[in-house]
Amino acid sequence: MVFDPGGVKQGKMHSVTVLWSMVAAACLTVAAVYGLVWFHSRSQWDRLLFAGAAAGTAGLAFCELWMMREETTAGFNTAVRWLHVPTLVVMVSLTGLVRLHLKAGRLWLAKLVVGVRLGSLAVNFLMPLNLNYREVSGLRRIPLLGDTVSVADGVPNPWMLLGQLSLLLLVIYVADAAVTVWRRGDRRRAVVEAGSIVFFVLTGSGQAVAALWLMLEWPLMASPWFLGVVAVWGLALSRDTLRASRLAEDLRESQEDMRLAAAAAQLATWTWSPGKDHLSLSPEGRVVYGIGGTGEISLQRFADTLHESDRTMTMAAVRQALQGTGEYAAEYRIVLPDGGLRWIAARGKVEFDCDGQPLRMRGISQDISARKQSEEEAARRRREMEHLSRRATLGEISGAMAHELGQPLGAILANTEAAELHLQQEAPDLEEVRAILADIRADDLRAGEIIHGMRAFLGRGEMQMTALDVAQLAGEAAKLLGADLSSRRIELAMDLPGGLPAVQGSRIHLQQVLVNLLANAMDAVQANPAGERKIILQARLPEPEQVELAVVDSGAGLAPDDELRVFESFHTTKPGGLGLGLPICQSIIAAHRGRITLRNHPEGGAIAAFTLPAAVI
Repeated sequence: MVFDPGGVKQGKMHSVTVLWSMVAAACLTVAAVYGLVWFHSRSQWDRLLFAGAAAGTAGLAFCELWMMREETTAGFNTAVRWLHVPTLVVMVSLTGLVRLHLKAGRLWLAKLVVGVRLGSLAVNFLMPLNLNYREVSGLRRIPLLGDTVSVADGVPNPWMLLGQLSLLLLVIYVADAAVTVWRRGDRRRAVVEAGSIVFFVLTGSGQAVAALWLMLEWPLMASPWFLGVVAVWGLALSRDTLRASRLAEDLRESQEDMRLAAAAAQLATWTWSPGKDHLSLSPEGRVVYGIGGTGEISLQRFADTLHESDRTMTMAAVRQALQGTGEYAAEYRIVLPDGGLRWIAARGKVEFDCDGQPLRMRGISQDISARKQSEEEAARRRREMEHLSRRATLGEISGAMAHELGQPLGAILANTEAAELHLQQEAPDLEEVRAILADIRADDLRAGEIIHGMRAFLGRGEMQMTALDVAQLAGEAAKLLGADLSSRRIELAMDLPGGLPAVQGSRIHLQQVLVNLLANAMDAVQANPAGERKIILQARLPEPEQVELAVVDSGAGLAPDDELRVFESFHTTKPGGLGLGLPICQSIIAAHRGRITLRNHPEGGAIAAFTLPAAVI
């Protein structure tokens, strides 16, 4: 029987040739597939390493088939020498694959595995024959899988222990990584993926040791064992790839849903990279900001779109987010290319690296121009309603104004007549005249203060927030209604303990609230007999940082239906009332970050109270 090195015997393919060719073809196919996967996603380096392991296994199969079909010792020794090149590729690939894919394994041990294997490869090419044999005296044919293959009669090379040490180090490295993965809770990967490498490397190494050191009649055949590793890891990576594909599909659907939601809500998404100073805007964002084209946008380009009055505040919010808070929120105006203005509300979050340096800021922006216009219109209408309410209140306090002005004007007239009489005397008392003139001046100043206070009360001013003394505020409101209280024979008691903190607010607007509540209380007690018309204006501290002002009357109290509707616009219990006083009071107190209530007193009458935050001094 004549041996055909081409693998054909009387026209029939040998089984060993077929099997090892299939191993090589399968591994090359896997290597090509995962090489393409890495090419399309360069960040998946574990795919490239797996492709290297599969290609190295194909190289092992080729060299082993070369050895088994070789008829000369020289060719056999050359095949053994080149067998160590794909072995190095497989070991380096598996070492990196374990570290990247399993995220485990000691780095120094991985370097030791690769270093020892590189050293064994160098020795392999420096030896006269190769790393495995010091001398090969001849080749023998032995049966294998129904075929015959070549094995060597020779003397093992002691330097072969260096290569086998690298395999042992690989087993130790992978086993150590498996323990880490197991402790991490991923036991399937520890057993299947890491365990497959340990099992097949130990099995293949054991077969090689038996063939080389124990002189058993077996050829060197590591590729079938490494094919087991390729099969196990191929399934694992395929499962991960399938899972990643499903996640990617879910992500695409989520992104599409988000895009539709953003379009419906007119939301613009953006990402800014501080290092590159590159701001990427979604198509909706370019429309919102009035930035056309597709070119890159810098932070300065964004800042140029901001209204001059809002630029400093907005850029300060960006710096604050970058310097540690990580949260960005701002409302600002932008100037459109046609000169128009647009209000934008933006929120974002900064992503930091492990050193605390900002990597990028992601966020959304929304056109809130319509909302701002509505707020401005509502504020304008509220000011109009407040003004109308103050004018309506004028009727109730006109008597007080006439009375308050009547007193200083009458005193001025009397003092003027007295001064005239003194001056008609032959020897007028100039000291007495000076005293009379001083009284005239004091009464004039008093009349001026009354007029100034009434003009301010009836004005259309914006809220000017200042720290206000509670007792002084209550006294001024009571003074405005002093004459009306006297003419209607209503007793007003002041319960204002000392040491109350100041409140932050608008004097005129809070004065309007107190006047309105006092006027309502006066109407409520008017039906009581004289002597029982009592109102108490009191203040207290319900909480450490809160001040409460309350108007307590001795009237009939609130009807059940009215108690639920007192703050509804145009709901009134007084003939001829507008039903705007209490709703306006509620809006004023809300603008001061306070709360107003109106309820029945347990002992009769009603309590109208509002709380205000204490001023920060």
